Amino acid sequence: LKDASQVLKDKIRAGGVPLIVGTTPAVKAAVKDLANKFNYPYVTERWLGGTLTNFKTIISRVQYLKKLRADKESGRLDKYTKKEKLNLEREMGKLERLFSGIDTMDKLPAVVVIFDLKNHETAAHEAKKTNIVSIAVSNTNCDPDTVDYPIISNDRNIQGINFIATYFEAAIADGRKEAAADAAKAEESKNQS
Repeated sequence: LKDASQVLKDKIRAGGVPLIVGTTPAVKAAVKDLANKFNYPYVTERWLGGTLTNFKTIISRVQYLKKLRADKESGRLDKYTKKEKLNLEREMGKLERLFSGIDTMDKLPAVVVIFDLKNHETAAHEAKKTNIVSIAVSNTNCDPDTVDYPIISNDRNIQGINFIATYFEAAIADGRKEAAADAAKAEESKNQS
């Protein structure tokens, strides 16, 4: 846990963005809270195959979702018939469920944090294929070698998950603080020369 937290902190300090993943009922709330606290992308509904390995296609679908949102807010959907509007709203609802957590992700993440490895082995394999560092909370029922930093723990215990999430939260906060200090030092030295 300490090694994984240090890696997470270092990636944040270097300006990287983590993708936080967890869809089981025990981890959904912790994942969403952690991601929303720092405005990071997350997956709490379903991991879409190709999220990392076919990133261009995923981003194009996210852009389509953003366009539909904008069209709905501006009233551009009013020109369609009732049935067409209903179909577009259904499609938008489906896209919201699938992409609402990753709609802020405009580039590949620096690290993938998986809170339930058994359900997201595909995410771990995609991270490995794309050379993205992976951290995972893993029960003993899956292969810890599929991730770079496995944390063997009960991934169904809400208190345990919250403890790990709190640990990661502290690492992220420290990484952001150090990144801000580094930026201030760089600005200061730039102004002196």
